[in-house]
Parts: sequence; structure tokens; C-alpha cells
Amino acid sequence: MENSISVAIIENNSMFRETLCHLMIRFGFMVAFEAENGKVAIDHIKSGQSVPNVCILDINMPIMNGFETATWIKENYPSIKIIACSLDNSKYQIEESLRSGADLFFSKIFSSADLKAAIISLSSK
Repeated sequence: MENSISVAIIENNSMFRETLCHLMIRFGFMVAFEAENGKVAIDHIKSGQSVPNVCILDINMPIMNGFETATWIKENYPSIKIIACSLDNSKYQIEESLRSGADLFFSKIFSSADLKAAIISLSSK
């Protein structure tokens, strides 16, 4: 099942984005695309060539932040599952992420096993 799951990585920090891409490949997932901000991600999705099952979405990004991006994705592609991520795991960040359309919120200090389990679980819904 894992190799049929496609994941998009939307993260402005290039080192963290690259690490997540390698982790997804190690898990056996396909990386649909990677983007440094929400606008670039939306352009990928709009093209129709890269519609992922799951997006791992950074909240704090320039140009188009994670809240705006999650809202757009859920309004236009409600079947895409979203895992919002941030170093700031304050009540506001978590609640606003979920209100914007994220299915889950993960602190960027996470267990890779928990992230893999979350992606598999979301993909089966």
C-alpha cells in the first residue's frame, strides 16, 4: 500500500524539505512534488500532474502561508489530506491549522514512525 501513496512536501526550509523527501522515499511513498511555499504548491496541484494523497504543510512560510494554503487545498481538492507542521505548537497554531482544513497537526519535533503511521491512516480514509 505504501508505494501507492503520494505525498507533497510544502516547506520553506530547504534542508527540512529535503530531509522529509528522503524520509518519504525510505517509507516507500512517492513524492508528488516539493514546494517552498503555498503558491508554488498550488501551481503544482492546479497543473493536474501532481495531485498528492497527502500534503505535509509547513505553517510559517513566505508568500503564502500554511493556513492560506490549507484553506485553498480543502476548498478545491477536499480529498487531499493535510498534515500541518510547525515548530510552534501553541494552541493558536494547532487550532488555526485545523480550522484552515488540516486533518492533523504535527510538531516538527516528531517521531518518523508516528508520521508514517499518520500518512498511512489518512490515506485510507
